Amino acid sequence: MTAIDKHALESAADTLTHTAVALAEQKKELREQGDIHLDYWIGRSADKWGPEFEEWFNGADALVARLGAMGELLGDACHASTDADNESAADIGSTADEEELKP
Repeated sequence: MTAIDKHALESAADTLTHTAVALAEQKKELREQGDIHLDYWIGRSADKWGPEFEEWFNGADALVARLGAMGELLGDACHASTDADNESAADIGSTADEEELKP
C-alpha cells in the first residue's frame, strides 16, 4: 500500500467512526427529550415521508453499529499495513547488515 492509500483509508475510517458517534449522540438526545417529543417527531415524519420512516428510524441503530464497525475495520487494516511495512523494512535492513558482514 502506498502512503496515499493509507492516508485515504485512515481518513475514511475516521469519517465513518465520527459519523457513527454523531448519529448515536443525536438519537440519544432525541430520546432524552422525552417519548412524547420523539413519538411526535417520528409520527410527523412518518406522515410526511411514509410509514417506512419509522422502520428506517428504528433501523438507524443497526446503521450506526455498521458504520462504527466499518470505521474500526478500516483503522485496523491501516495499522496492519503499517506494521507489515515496518517488518519489511526491518527485514531489508537485517539482510543488508548480514551481507556487509560477509567476507
